[in-house]
Amino acid sequence: MFFLRGDVAPTLAALCVLAAVRTPRHRLRRVVMSRRFRQGAVVLVALGLLASLPAADLMAGPTVPLGQCPVDDGTMIIAGEHAFLCRAREGRGFANVSDRDLLAYGRAGCRAYKGRVEDAYLIAPICPPAATRLRASVDAEKAGFQAEAARNQKVCDSSRHRPRIKPVRVARDRTTTDYGVLESFEYVEGGAEAPWEDDLLSETQKNGLVASRPGHLMILSHSDFDICLTLETYRRRPPLELKGWDHVVEVGYESPTGHIELMDPIDGQSDLPNLAFRGKGRYRIRVHYRGPDSVAWTPQHILVMVYPGKGRPMIEYRKRSR
Repeated sequence: MFFLRGDVAPTLAALCVLAAVRTPRHRLRRVVMSRRFRQGAVVLVALGLLASLPAADLMAGPTVPLGQCPVDDGTMIIAGEHAFLCRAREGRGFANVSDRDLLAYGRAGCRAYKGRVEDAYLIAPICPPAATRLRASVDAEKAGFQAEAARNQKVCDSSRHRPRIKPVRVARDRTTTDYGVLESFEYVEGGAEAPWEDDLLSETQKNGLVASRPGHLMILSHSDFDICLTLETYRRRPPLELKGWDHVVEVGYESPTGHIELMDPIDGQSDLPNLAFRGKGRYRIRVHYRGPDSVAWTPQHILVMVYPGKGRPMIEYRKRSR
């Protein structure tokens, strides 16, 4: 108990002090000056130091401040003891384990490492074999994404739409969405509602493709596939094209600010051009959709045609097969 509990040694020292205080002064001075007392004091000090070592070994000890952790560059392979401690303590893990014991745990895991990627994430910063295995896994995954992106881009390039009349402008992009929504919202002070208050989604779901309100446009797609997106603007109504498309819907749109810029609302940024080429006013927006190949995992296609026109009711030229 003396060596395992950190409070025993201080308690005994306090009892010794109390006992010494109760001793008459002339006897206390004789005891202090004695050779036997001095030798005993040295032994007690040594025992106190020995007792403090096991007690400190069982305490949590200093821990790495999570606010000073190195920033992950996306590879998840930052090296060093500091990086290992930060990773281990993410989510308040190992809260009651000292840095020294946690490092010993990680090094033991490295000695027992058998090459599984799942076991490499934690110990990679202090375990070269795990870091090598994890880096190879990350590189392979990155190469897979790049190959898929190149394959999808090739599909988009090989299936470009050929306009039947000359457009004002054509823009193409291979894009993705988090939740299958492309949206344009024009903020008007004291005018249109905020997008989270405007329940346009339920209206869009009625035809499954597109709906609009003044200053708010929404287009639906499949969230798991890339989109070969083509945007075309015209000065007059373009010819109707149905062949090769699964679903074609046209809606009227009123632009209060002259900025129709489609984007993923989760991302909140748009690299696509402004479709309101004549500024604010009324437009017709025709959306064409062709679904992806879920077996070959090829992209879906969306063609958006915009031209000036009065806000006639929604027209669904071709319904998506159910």
